[in-house]
Amino acid sequence: MPISDRFHLALVTQPKASSGLGQYLAAALQQAGAEVDMVDCLASKWYKLWPVLKSVRLNPDAMWKARWEHMLFSSWAWKRNSRRNAALLARIRKPDTRVMVVSKQYFPHSVGSESEYDVFIHYTMRLSLADGVTPWLPPVRDRAAFLRLEQAFYRGAGTIFVGGDYLKNHLIDEYGVRPDQVVVVGGGVAPFFASNILEAVPDHFQNNLIFVGWDFGMKGGRDLLHAFSFVRLKRPETTLTIVGPDSSQKIEQEGVVWKGPVRSKEELLLLYRSSDLFVMPSLRDSFGFVFLEAMTQGVPCIGTDLNAMPEIIQDGQTGYIVPLRDPGALAHAILRFYRDPSNRRRMGLAAQQRVLTRYTWDHVVAAMRPHL
Repeated sequence: MPISDRFHLALVTQPKASSGLGQYLAAALQQAGAEVDMVDCLASKWYKLWPVLKSVRLNPDAMWKARWEHMLFSSWAWKRNSRRNAALLARIRKPDTRVMVVSKQYFPHSVGSESEYDVFIHYTMRLSLADGVTPWLPPVRDRAAFLRLEQAFYRGAGTIFVGGDYLKNHLIDEYGVRPDQVVVVGGGVAPFFASNILEAVPDHFQNNLIFVGWDFGMKGGRDLLHAFSFVRLKRPETTLTIVGPDSSQKIEQEGVVWKGPVRSKEELLLLYRSSDLFVMPSLRDSFGFVFLEAMTQGVPCIGTDLNAMPEIIQDGQTGYIVPLRDPGALAHAILRFYRDPSNRRRMGLAAQQRVLTRYTWDHVVAAMRPHL
């Protein structure tokens, strides 16, 4: 049943973010019949000018770190962005408007005031602080203040929509939210991949693995290279294609092909289709949307036992789950896959079916609908 035409939803988000979550959710909600407006406190170049000026440093790395803090990851930025959101929402709000914040780092109202809102998130700052690899953190002196704001943000929400059970349990245990506040709705694959499903999953090996991720270290790239060196001893015909990391992250190794950043979705589609197995032993992943991309092309996946990856990948059915930071276990899983040629089609079809029946934006909206 479609959402009522009278339903007006204001999405507080950053629609130009690389994840595309705000845009994908807005499109799915509109298709379901909702009227959607997007509110972006960082859309204005003039609004971003002061944080940029405050971030000027001689050291480029220090400058970019300060810029992220002044834009998003500090209590000062949180309060400033919240005031901006409140002003933008006041211009479009209608009597029946429902407000949803996609991601976090700000309220949809000025700090200290109150308004009704829902939240859709896949990660928290406490998880970022715990994983040991996330670079986007508040300065040490400001973390307690930032976390107080984040806790108030979650506790003040009407409904918190999350991607997986791991995050629901985390919010209850670490932020003290009520269990009935949190609803698991999953996440959706990018519409381009959902509309370009591979119709005939191969029944033979092409002897190529693929990794897709812009940060090679954060996504477990070095563990993958260590594992791959062992795989090559057993299967020297196997190759590994690395997609995403720029040349500064390149590590030369026999059998490894570095493609660099790939901007074309059509090219990425072909790279998935020329691979047997998607491998990303990530050290930090809020949800793992890239796994869903590979699965639409009938490519089984290997991920780590972290966050949502064990919920997305069914171990032994649509791929494998391996322990975090364990190249030996990763190599064993890759070789296990290649020992049985029937795995290519059997696991590929299972992976494709899983993403189509569970991880599309239509499914996300359908899960949200009873709570909106």
